[in-house]
Amino acid sequence: VDPNSKEYHFVVVGVTQSAVNSTEIIVTTNDGKEMARHNTGNPNLYTNEYPGHVLQVKVSDGATVDAAAHSVEEMGFYTELPKWTLDKINSRFVIMQIGLSSFGVIALAVAAVGITNTLMMAIHERTREIGVMKAVGATRRTIRLMFTVEGGTLGFLGGVIGVLLACLIGIILNTVASVSVLADYPNFQLTIFPLWLIICVMVATTTIGLLAGLYPAAKAARLDPVKALGYE
Repeated sequence: VDPNSKEYHFVVVGVTQSAVNSTEIIVTTNDGKEMARHNTGNPNLYTNEYPGHVLQVKVSDGATVDAAAHSVEEMGFYTELPKWTLDKINSRFVIMQIGLSSFGVIALAVAAVGITNTLMMAIHERTREIGVMKAVGATRRTIRLMFTVEGGTLGFLGGVIGVLLACLIGIILNTVASVSVLADYPNFQLTIFPLWLIICVMVATTTIGLLAGLYPAAKAARLDPVKALGYE
């Protein structure tokens, strides 16, 4: 225990807001002054010698926040913007974001390999079918397009299933948390899935599927129809 620490005891008489980011504690002016003096080690704080005023400035346009803060600093005051605090918090999650992004990239790479392998197996199983299609007039472009679209379809369906499972798991986590660790914060959710994120996931998985299908599609298009018809 820090020998310079000091305990203050208060009675909670009300809650202004039940939210995780509500970290303000409202105390009486005299108690606040006493704690500030102890924390800074300055018993003269909040006296005529060191008034210690705190001003809250609100602007009508968010675009003028930086300019307003600069004007206040030119008057000799220290400024602190809410977005600075948010930037500090977000910076602590950079490592976590990098880790999760790495897992996502690895998952996409594995999915691409899986789609390529699936299409290669499909080519071996449908070699005679491809030979028949070429024999009746199907061009290389047609065969290539067929397998490329098949790869994109696999990627799209994989994205749909992944999004549905993620949303289901997210709903379960939010429900469990709301009746346990976050029971005091009814407006907070552990997981959210904005529409733009879902769209990006669907586009990414479909694109990966299309790219993964290019090589199998090209190989299928190059099959010789005579050899394909005699393939066992």
